[in-house]
Amino acid sequence: MIVKGNILVTGANRGIGFSFVKHLCLLNTVERVFAGCRSPENATDLIKLQKTNSKIKIIKLDIQNDLCIQLAAEQISYEIGENEGINCLINNAGVLEMVGFFIF
Repeated sequence: MIVKGNILVTGANRGIGFSFVKHLCLLNTVERVFAGCRSPENATDLIKLQKTNSKIKIIKLDIQNDLCIQLAAEQISYEIGENEGINCLINNAGVLEMVGFFIF
């Protein structure tokens, strides 16, 4: 499989998501890597990587916040224009929800 075009990686500020971004931006077939993370201002490793590779576009993306998702979609649409789209989504962001805690 050839990965090409515009890629969106959620949860891109650390771990597996960061590794995906790091490797994808090295591929000649990839135009842009949108690196979504909840707090871009705190993603120091991602910011350092972006400074060395112009393919990386860091976007604020909190997958538990509908407004944040909409704003991220608008930012990506603005960046890629009307004739392009996202060619691949790597949905790596994790969600932690506390449902309840019971002691018997």
